[in-house]
Amino acid sequence: MVNPLRTLSLHLAGFLATAVLVLSTACGDQTRPYQFWRVSTAVNNGDKFAEPFGIAVRGDDVYVSYGDNGKILKAAGGVLTEFASGLKTPSAIAFEKNGDLIVADTGSHTIKRVSQKGEVTVVAGTPDLSGFADGEALSAKFNGPIGLVVADDGRIFVSD
Repeated sequence: MVNPLRTLSLHLAGFLATAVLVLSTACGDQTRPYQFWRVSTAVNNGDKFAEPFGIAVRGDDVYVSYGDNGKILKAAGGVLTEFASGLKTPSAIAFEKNGDLIVADTGSHTIKRVSQKGEVTVVAGTPDLSGFADGEALSAKFNGPIGLVVADDGRIFVSD
């Protein structure tokens, strides 16, 4: 039987932030809740950091938005590295099908894309200008977007 769960926890800012990643199960009743079998520390290099707002997984790598320092960190093979920087309080993060990472950059009032190489571009919103305005993506205004999700068809839904 395939283990339907993989668990992961990261020690962040002195707190234990735990993400439970549910994997597909080979068989069983999909209406029953999963059993939680194990929690383990994936990365703990002794560093402390604040405001770990978002978490996303691609393959075996885990990405965390580091709001306090304006970075996206990548945990791969038990090693924590900087994936992207220059953000202003990155919050929710989610992957597009092509592997680019979409970021709710709360402090700049924008939605940004981080390429697989770590290059950051604005997808929607007016940098450093808050407000509430629908319209073309780059002229729309957000007021501290904090949550987002990327749908299977590529649309990005934002909670602002």
